[in-house]
Amino acid sequence: MKILVVSGFLGAGKTTFIKELSKKTNRLFCILENEFGAVIVDEAILKEEKDDMKIYELTSGCICCSTRGEFATTCLTIANTINPDYLIVEPTGVGSLTNIKNNLNKIAYEAIEILKPICIVDGLAVLNGTCQFNDIFIDQIQQSGSVFISKMESCNEDEKEVVYQKLAELNSESTIYKDDYKTFSSEFFFDLLNQLSTRMTSAEEKKMVKMESVSFVDAKIPNVVFLINLLDEIARGVYGDIKRSKGIVECQGHCYQFDYVDSLYSIREFENKDNKIVFIGPAVNTKTLEKRLQAIALVDDD
Repeated sequence: MKILVVSGFLGAGKTTFIKELSKKTNRLFCILENEFGAVIVDEAILKEEKDDMKIYELTSGCICCSTRGEFATTCLTIANTINPDYLIVEPTGVGSLTNIKNNLNKIAYEAIEILKPICIVDGLAVLNGTCQFNDIFIDQIQQSGSVFISKMESCNEDEKEVVYQKLAELNSESTIYKDDYKTFSSEFFFDLLNQLSTRMTSAEEKKMVKMESVSFVDAKIPNVVFLINLLDEIARGVYGDIKRSKGIVECQGHCYQFDYVDSLYSIREFENKDNKIVFIGPAVNTKTLEKRLQAIALVDDD
């Protein structure tokens, strides 16, 4: 079994990259999803591409620190039971890649090979200087074998080059891709699945960023306007310092999937009615957020 870690900060586009990797290689990967919160939203999104994809979940902690023991045990269990060709690991966005690599080094043996990790970087955040938690962000870039710049579709070549140079200064040894990876060939993605990582001596463990998480299940809202207002309120700091939110919500017989990252958000219709919402940030005002969502539920009942 080969293990590929796809890292990246909160909202960079890790799940989107994994979907493209599966599509271009036409493989049913076994995926280990790690979510800082109590629920995982990305499972339903991943299964949009291939409904029979095997997905394992590790929640309520980070595999680089608080759940590292469970992470190692899960990887070994997967290798010794179903033994897939590839296990794709998607850590939480605030996970230290140094710590994750150290953990994987401890379980690597002849039946488990570790591939060069991949890092997805939000190019707009780099360009606009809005990158948060620099230590973790830098660690993810410096410990990756390949770095893919996302969310640059609307940028010109000069802007792409600015982002490329900033990342190259952080890691001159990795291969950095500034073009949209969705235009890359199937052969390119197959090659990523065969780039073995050099076993390294354990690096110094990184101190983790303190984050909070609030999750809701069976979330229903009266209409999309309520959802837009909620996300606007998050951007204004009404519910504390929330860096990331994502979820699937039901309203008026339809489901919608939303993504929120640092005051920017997107909403789209979604077929799977797997109603879950998660909010992540350094300081989440849980009580105020709960009151708001309860108020929405009361309106819906009326």
